[in-house]
Amino acid sequence: QAWLRTWKIPHVSVNEQQRALDFNRQDDDPVSLKSMDFIVSVSGCQLLIDIKGRASNRSLTRTSAENWITRDDLESLTRWQSGFGDAFTPLIVFAYRHLQPHPRLICSQIEFKAAWYAFYGIPLSIYQQSLQVRSSRWQTLSLPRHEFRLKRQPIASHFPQHYFQSDCTPISSQYIPTVSPIQSTR
Repeated sequence: QAWLRTWKIPHVSVNEQQRALDFNRQDDDPVSLKSMDFIVSVSGCQLLIDIKGRASNRSLTRTSAENWITRDDLESLTRWQSGFGDAFTPLIVFAYRHLQPHPRLICSQIEFKAAWYAFYGIPLSIYQQSLQVRSSRWQTLSLPRHEFRLKRQPIASHFPQHYFQSDCTPISSQYIPTVSPIQSTR
């Protein structure tokens, strides 16, 4: 969320404490869905974002970056897209904590609480093209590392470029707040 706020990108944070139920099934049994993390809908950009945090003590240009997700992540994001419609793109964002900033990722990294975080996104449809089972026991999936390195993109490339100046300083000092659920006063 700090990255979205830094660049003043309007977004909705999703409450992850309760799983949603998908009632759009033919057999009438609702399915529990893992919540995504953010919904972004701005001009030319409709994203359903699921964040996957990973620690990295190595260079982000190496092939060592972990990129696994769970089968539940995959199935839930697929159902969310079905519910929101084809105008929305499910985007898996991998957030890597690392030791120092990377010069080629200026718009796609932030410093937060004395650590640097770099963000890479990959649309679910592209991730699905090459995914393989990482662990049957843990129900995890991943891309071969060379495939991930080729297909991942810095997070800023998934957003309209008018949010970024050429030197990657925020366009406006005016903060655009996160949309929060309305609280009942009753």
